[in-house]
Amino acid sequence: MAVLWFTLRESATCLISALSFLLRTLAINCKRCLVMRHVAGSHNACIFKTLHQCQPCLMMTPNFYHAAQKLPTVRFAKIQTDQHEQAAAEHGIRSLPTLVAFKNGHELDRLSGLRTAADIIHWVKSLI
Repeated sequence: MAVLWFTLRESATCLISALSFLLRTLAINCKRCLVMRHVAGSHNACIFKTLHQCQPCLMMTPNFYHAAQKLPTVRFAKIQTDQHEQAAAEHGIRSLPTLVAFKNGHELDRLSGLRTAADIIHWVKSLI
């Protein structure tokens, strides 16, 4: 569960915008990846598997969030595989960063390696 903290000086539009983005982009911190199963079971989903100390993963994170903002009909989620090893094992993740696309709960495709936001957007659009 994510919690947003705002001071009284911040505007309501900022809060609404942040909540809207949060609903589309799930930062996952769960046990046994129940949230991941929920996200993957949605109509269109893209899950970003990353590692906390992986430099390409850190470089790709802003690109992933930008793609999430540009594709509001797709549910995006990020999983730290060092914290949730079962998530990596379930899908046979061997290299990071890895993007996995799901449609109706079934894996469609995966991409490994550092990608730009435009690459992610183009890849997801080609699958939905």
